[in-house]
Amino acid sequence: MSNVERAEFANNLNCDMVVRLHADGSESKSVSGVSMLIPSRKRISAGYLTEDIIAKSRRAGEYILADVCALTGAPNKGIVERADMTGFNWSGVPVVLIEMGFMSNETEDLFLASEEGQNQIAEGLANGGDAYF
Repeated sequence: MSNVERAEFANNLNCDMVVRLHADGSESKSVSGVSMLIPSRKRISAGYLTEDIIAKSRRAGEYILADVCALTGAPNKGIVERADMTGFNWSGVPVVLIEMGFMSNETEDLFLASEEGQNQIAEGLANGGDAYF
């Protein structure tokens, strides 16, 4: 399924929000932290995105990012607006993409692969989602 098809699937289901899960990477093995990607206002006129969807995406992203960082102790790398992601640009519902840590950082990679890490991240996602709703 392509990213456009994923967005259309969520649109057709009239989802309340889409949360995309990702792990980051870097040339530097020392880079660490969690960031939240959200749709950019630059794409409002280009497709499905509206001011309302972008505002809701930002609010959801802020809650989720804060809770994941609080539970995992990971550095908060902030909110990043992206205009180049088809999964965002075709979305008719609020959408966020969390970069849960860096696979290029051995410590974070092991944490992401561990049951403890996955449980902490899942709890942060759920708590942030609850706070948003």
